[in-house]
Amino acid sequence: MTLALVWGNTVVVASHSPNDLPSSRIAIVTLVTFFIFFRLRIFDDIKDYETDCRIKPSRPLARKLISLLEAKMVAFALAFAEGLLALYLGTNAFCAWGLLFVYSVLMYREFFVGRWLRPQMEFYALTHTWVAVWIGLFIATALSDTALNMLPIECVVFSGCNWLVFNVFEFARKTFGSDEETLPEDPCHEETYSQRLTPIGAGLLTLFNALLAIAGLYWLQPNNLFYIPAVLGVACLALCLIYMGQPHCPQSRWFRNGMGLFIVLYYLVSGLCLAR
Repeated sequence: MTLALVWGNTVVVASHSPNDLPSSRIAIVTLVTFFIFFRLRIFDDIKDYETDCRIKPSRPLARKLISLLEAKMVAFALAFAEGLLALYLGTNAFCAWGLLFVYSVLMYREFFVGRWLRPQMEFYALTHTWVAVWIGLFIATALSDTALNMLPIECVVFSGCNWLVFNVFEFARKTFGSDEETLPEDPCHEETYSQRLTPIGAGLLTLFNALLAIAGLYWLQPNNLFYIPAVLGVACLALCLIYMGQPHCPQSRWFRNGMGLFIVLYYLVSGLCLAR
């Protein structure tokens, strides 16, 4: 997933850069992005520790494979490595990474309104997936060595597409069939979008974000492979219609797996269609 995201965003930057992007710079940006995702995963595990002990006891922290202190130390080490590498790439890259880091810490602290925010499941998701915008802006800034306010509008728009793609992944992974849902009184109960919005509502919400992300590619003027995003859109529509028509297992699994694959396919498609 990290490689696909970096590649898709790199193609957009390269297509609007007067010079070729150095392979060494791309490699460092890819490594920093991997560190960022790894740290975000650790942040999530730390803040969800108590919940995971109850409903997801197989996760590393819940299984006591590592302690909370060790997890925090690893996250700190990753942040330090990210900052050091970003600084090596230049002031512009470091400033962009700094903004991304601050936002990720705010996410970790749940913007200091966690008690209010957590019950707002959809809004909670949208505020957390927004980090994908900052990741896209960091990649564009670091690769082009351009200040954030000087980035081409195409790079900014594609960073917004990152957010939509991550919304698809987030909404789909917590959408289940009616025979898979748990009751609120179940000790392992986890709230889902399909329970909150009904299967049709959850399916439409996921589809809306997928189609809007694909529309972003057309705004960016794809090359002669312009039909490929349309094929991806039709596949998403078919998956959603199948799930909404029969919101049961295995249709819900096809929906989750297919929309999970969307995040990789989207960046592969964008790389093919936006390459100059």
